[in-house]
Amino acid sequence: MTQKISILIPSYNGWHHLEHCLPSLQSLDFPSGQPEVIVIDNASTDATRRNLDRFFPTLRRIVNEENLGFAPALNRAARQVESEYLLFLNNDTRVEPDFAARLFEAIQNPQSRGENVVAACGTILDWEGREVQFFGGAINFVGKGFPRRLSLRQLESSPESQATFFPCGACMLIDRRVFLDIGGFDEDYFMIYEDVDLGWRLNLMNRKTLLVRDARVYHRESASLAELDYPRKALWWERNALWTIYKNYSDAFLDRVWPAALALAAKRNQILLEAGRREEFEAHRQGVAAAVRGLDTMQSKRHWIQQQRTTDDEAIRSFFPEPFRVWAYGRPHYELFESAGYSKYLEECLERFEIRALFEGANP
Repeated sequence: MTQKISILIPSYNGWHHLEHCLPSLQSLDFPSGQPEVIVIDNASTDATRRNLDRFFPTLRRIVNEENLGFAPALNRAARQVESEYLLFLNNDTRVEPDFAARLFEAIQNPQSRGENVVAACGTILDWEGREVQFFGGAINFVGKGFPRRLSLRQLESSPESQATFFPCGACMLIDRRVFLDIGGFDEDYFMIYEDVDLGWRLNLMNRKTLLVRDARVYHRESASLAELDYPRKALWWERNALWTIYKNYSDAFLDRVWPAALALAAKRNQILLEAGRREEFEAHRQGVAAAVRGLDTMQSKRHWIQQQRTTDDEAIRSFFPEPFRVWAYGRPHYELFESAGYSKYLEECLERFEIRALFEGANP
């Protein structure tokens, strides 16, 4: 009998996370047999392999000879399993016993089937369960993602399920066949914004994602990212956001948005340079340069997506509730950008490239 769900957990030198994540999965309450759990070891050099052998000897694992990154590792694992659904889970999480069952039920109910729902993600709380880290997400018009954060009281009064633009890669369930058919995660991303790009593609091909309030995950926020050096993160933030909008906007939208996105990236870099943040400037400059260098590769991907799409840009504007929201790399950068007039420059770009009219009708 085909396995219903395979839970895929990519990990690189992450035993200190797995030792908390894996025991929580042993307590899953799933009505039609326990989901298969697979650790994807991205060439770890810590105690991961030794401790998996010792404490979880029967656990299935996929061992890569190099650190493939989040997106490529999950794509390759998805092609190796035969389950109906894939559940992607960060290694720095722990889950409620009914987590997988709630996601599965949300996708399987008749209404969801009728609305072509193929993916679902849960609520992400901090490790102690005191704050909401993710309850759905949105992006601004240049492809920068924002998690929706709200109070616990607001969470409890929210609908049990609702549509969301993209499923968070930290805890998402998706139909395996659909995932593979639409190309999976873009492997050129390595990590960061691969879930935003996937969600956009799903929407363009009329596949929907649900946010399930009571499917809950506890997460050490940015624990894995914190272990990475800043230049790599900056490269992914800049490059991957640009690639996402390049591939997924229609020609009419891209013709206006693309020059504005490049102009705004250049302005952010100028502010960093003038503030004496030369290393940060260079990291983000490299990200933009990498995005432009990769456009030949992205062009073929864009061509395929635009051929496959069945939904126009106007139909997905509701998923841009704050299309002109300023994005920065942390509080110090927000403060720097504000003092350096970045918001004013943003307004000038919206006027110069006639961007506002594209998003008229988006949620306020």
